[in-house]
Amino acid sequence: MDRKQIFDEVKETLLESVGKRCCFMDGDVTMLASLQDDLGIDSLDCSYVAEHLEAKFGIDLSDDEIEAWWTVEDIVNTLASKI
Repeated sequence: MDRKQIFDEVKETLLESVGKRCCFMDGDVTMLASLQDDLGIDSLDCSYVAEHLEAKFGIDLSDDEIEAWWTVEDIVNTLASKI
């Protein structure tokens, strides 16, 4: 799976899992989007997103990996290193 495919899966997961609650839309999710500043995602939301990604990709994510997520690209990089 290439980075573009991973990004598309991350984007879909973000929109489905926390998009409505955090009030962001498809066009807001870019590689450089800040999870907190641009998308309004807090640490609890990140944990929720991580659970969805773990199920989707069949991987385990550590708390340290999740806490290092500042941008959408950080999520993509983490996933790219695991799949």
